[in-house]
Amino acid sequence: MALTVIGLLAVPTAARADTVRNGQWYLDYLHVPQAQHVSSGAGVTVAVIDTGVDANHPDLSGHVLPGRSFGAAAGSPARQDTNGHGTAMAGIIAAQGGNAQHALGVAPGVEILPARVAADDGADLDYNAVADAVRWAVDRHVTVINISLSSNSSTPRLVSAIHYAEIHDVLVVGSAGNTDMGITSVGAPGRLKGVLNVTGVNQEGDFWTGSAQGKYATLAAPAVKIVGPSPASNSGYAQGTGTSDAAAIVSGVAALVRAKFPRMDSANVINRIIRTATDRGPKGWDQRYGFGIVNPVAALTADVPTVDKNPLGGIVADPLASSAPTPGESAASAEKSGTSNGLLIVSLTIGAVAVIALLVIVLVVATRRGKRSTRSDTAPTGPSTASMSVPAGGDSGGEARSAPWTEPSSSGGPGAPHGGPSLGAPPPPDEHR
Repeated sequence: MALTVIGLLAVPTAARADTVRNGQWYLDYLHVPQAQHVSSGAGVTVAVIDTGVDANHPDLSGHVLPGRSFGAAAGSPARQDTNGHGTAMAGIIAAQGGNAQHALGVAPGVEILPARVAADDGADLDYNAVADAVRWAVDRHVTVINISLSSNSSTPRLVSAIHYAEIHDVLVVGSAGNTDMGITSVGAPGRLKGVLNVTGVNQEGDFWTGSAQGKYATLAAPAVKIVGPSPASNSGYAQGTGTSDAAAIVSGVAALVRAKFPRMDSANVINRIIRTATDRGPKGWDQRYGFGIVNPVAALTADVPTVDKNPLGGIVADPLASSAPTPGESAASAEKSGTSNGLLIVSLTIGAVAVIALLVIVLVVATRRGKRSTRSDTAPTGPSTASMSVPAGGDSGGEARSAPWTEPSSSGGPGAPHGGPSLGAPPPPDEHR
């Protein structure tokens, strides 16, 4: 599907295959039916941030949760879709199949949470509305978010929302973007740190020339002649081409993995998906295929070592937080840092009170000493009381005592500058393993 000027895919053309299922070539190419013997995605909720989702389409009926609309689409039902794009993405992920006349999703066991950010032709899309939709979806406990949108630029609010998703263990999938709309290098939010972005391939597994590419490429998936449900088509189905479709396929795979390994965090889900991808192009990572073409069966069954952070550069920094966790720092450690700050303030207060009390004692002693010196003129001969006085430092050693608290560091720590927020994944990931 070609991107419109605002980064949404255009309404797809009607599918012309003999049957809908026969038109879904990518399911057999990726061995999705075999993968579904291992996992259906049951128990997982995937948010689709798009033009809405038609909850009445027979292939999605009963699997679309009540949603919400944002930005210019606010007030429009999230479970309706006059454009067709959002319904197609939801169908690629979760369509129920049943027979050859119906579409089958990659993960038919999942539930879809629709977040509508654009209406009709999508010309009113606002990426701050996308940001609000991301936060809302995270608060509804989704574990995968599909964003089949792409732009050459981002907003601090969107970056902050992606950070929010990542620190709450929500896996975000984004499309790389399509070149016919001027997106030649992987666009946002796909290029943000920690986001699993997807470029496109054709029926032969060759790189689709209409896909964006570049140093932020992570993974590839089918993007050409993808069939999915669409209320904008008279037949109820449509065929489209674009990286939006590729992203939806990968969101489905991510849902399969999250259902199979419910205790696995998003960093390891991403690691499992990229490490089991089928290598294409130059050996190893490259700017077109990323780590390779997604391999659902291997992602579900391979023995993959665990990692302790997101392999796509960690967590994107939050540009709107005055004291955001550094990239890679967990929310728990951020809270721990905040607790340390509170203890530091309490310690400083106690220390200040102790110093004041010490000064008062010194003054009292000095005053009494002065009075004793006056009286000593008539005192019996013996050791001078003055010779036993406490040195000015308050310590019998005569040296100033160190402060009874840990001095705050002049650099680092909560609130210290980390540099600007990263608006991209690191350079080729194989250089940072």
